Amino acid sequence: MPTLYRTQSLVFALATTLAYPALAQDDLFDASLEDLLATEVVGVSKTKQLISEAPANVTVITAEDIARYGYQTVAEAISRLPGVAITRDNTYSYGGVRGMTSDAANYNSRFLLMINGHRINDGLYDQALVGHESIIDIHAIDRIEFIKGPGAIMYGGNALYGVINILTRSGRQIDGTELRMAAASNEGYSVSQISGGETDSGLQWTAQVSHTEESKHDESNLYGDYSARGRHTKAMGQLNGDNFNITMMLAEHQLQNSEVWTYQGDYYVSDIPETTRQLMLGGEYIWKIGHKTHITALGNISRFHDDFSRYDFGELWYRDVSNSDWISGELRLGSEAIEGQRWTMGIEWRRDLPLDNKYWYEPLENPTDVYFLDVDRTSVGGYIQGEFSLATDWMVVAGGRIDKIEYFDAEFSPRLSVIWTPTVSSTLKLIHSEAFRTPSAIEFGYGAEANYFGEKLTPEHMKSQELIYEYRQGALLTSVAIYHNQLEDGIGENIDAGYINTSTLTSQGIELAFNYRHNSGLGGYANYSYQDTSSKDNTPVMNSPENLIKVGIDGSWFENRLTSALEWQYTSEREVASESPKADAYHLVNLYMTMRPWNKGPELSFKAINVMDDDYGVSAYSFEFPGRSRELWFGITQVW
Repeated sequence: MPTLYRTQSLVFALATTLAYPALAQDDLFDASLEDLLATEVVGVSKTKQLISEAPANVTVITAEDIARYGYQTVAEAISRLPGVAITRDNTYSYGGVRGMTSDAANYNSRFLLMINGHRINDGLYDQALVGHESIIDIHAIDRIEFIKGPGAIMYGGNALYGVINILTRSGRQIDGTELRMAAASNEGYSVSQISGGETDSGLQWTAQVSHTEESKHDESNLYGDYSARGRHTKAMGQLNGDNFNITMMLAEHQLQNSEVWTYQGDYYVSDIPETTRQLMLGGEYIWKIGHKTHITALGNISRFHDDFSRYDFGELWYRDVSNSDWISGELRLGSEAIEGQRWTMGIEWRRDLPLDNKYWYEPLENPTDVYFLDVDRTSVGGYIQGEFSLATDWMVVAGGRIDKIEYFDAEFSPRLSVIWTPTVSSTLKLIHSEAFRTPSAIEFGYGAEANYFGEKLTPEHMKSQELIYEYRQGALLTSVAIYHNQLEDGIGENIDAGYINTSTLTSQGIELAFNYRHNSGLGGYANYSYQDTSSKDNTPVMNSPENLIKVGIDGSWFENRLTSALEWQYTSEREVASESPKADAYHLVNLYMTMRPWNKGPELSFKAINVMDDDYGVSAYSFEFPGRSRELWFGITQVW
């Protein structure tokens, strides 16, 4: 309870301080309604449309939001959203939505990560990496569109919990060079550089490189001592023209985890190194046919490499090395040639080349002791969606998609949405959508080998019904969402049977959201989520809090020379480990401040994560891990 009082006092004190400059304005609600109404998104229907007309629950996090709050990763940025719960097991970051969670057992595979129109989920684990381990550096991002709920109609598999659609900054937006350096408590540091510009012919270019050494995390428990840290190096190059885009991204992540533990009176030192590398080279070309029709072609080649080692008994090392390569392409037609209608249709193809996976124990005495997984497959999908304006204030959106993935039956994913706009400031949306996910290569391969029950894995299926009300008035944007989700045949890991299909999960709840952005520089957000999640067989649902509360407030003074942002997040009690008591509720407070003492000089920054140094537990592999303790970051940014 004292922690709660301290947290509330800190929030109130800073909120009062931040609010003062704006209170001096003539009208707190004086802001551009046109700007709010004109916000466009592209990820929902793969075409530009007003956010009020998008047939989904979508939230936009801009580069300005990222800068105001000092977010370091995509996971940190989306953790502010209603219904989103982020778990960090000191190696990776996992996301859950509306009471349905992801952890190390399913690799974030129920999210789809898109960057500049290209699917980033790898061909081995099918995972969407969103923490420091992500392929993209946070400073290269122009906007994040978080599209909540099933999105298979446009994207096929993976988009069960939602689509994280990222658009990168263009050379015109950067127009120079930005250099950032930061040092942290517990031996962490980061260096990031991004440059961009535009030639006389209109060609835009971007080049970015970064390296982050995560703060070291140490813990002790009944079994011994554990430490974890990661090293992350990323690079990106981009070219933009009037009708084309080329993006190349590279990333390498070295994870250095170690354990010191006892067994039958003996001490063991277990190093758990892992190195992953990811590459994506993608392009997009657009042909315009008149003023209202266009054809878009996209393609990319990608690779994911994973080298995992772990100490075992008898002075043996377990090694697991994998290389996954895939090629994909898409041809899409978008048209508004018929008055009052918008059509989007396309076909996608993907070829996952034979998976080069082998695992063994070192030192290797017999070459036959090397085990292989050889999984390859081809995927084809076709989709069509129509948007129909029935009157000035009514719209119906309907469509469907058929996917055929090798080894599995064809899947049909529909979407139906009715949108009513009774006033210029309000919108009501009723949405039904469905999605699926076939087993990943690792689940399919290891599942066939390790499933001692002889069960064949089947795809997961998600169905969702949602009612959304949005209201915009000046600087305010508020929303209410009521939903019912059902996840059938979810794939999980069983210690006795390998990967298996589990019981049906049902989640229902309500989300209340409030966002504020004033011309004076004062802004903030607040949201509350109630989510009731249950399993058909009454098995406890891990890491599924019933209540989430999130509040952020920020302000700027002296022509943006001084800024402050404070965030408070509350997570209620939840199951984190099998046959263990529920973990206590906890509060996280994060603080970010910047200062520019000189007109053209560098910007200084300070970030405190978990300001109150609260202790809390998170779930990973159905075990409880302690959350990250307080971290302090001091940074400097120079722009030319």
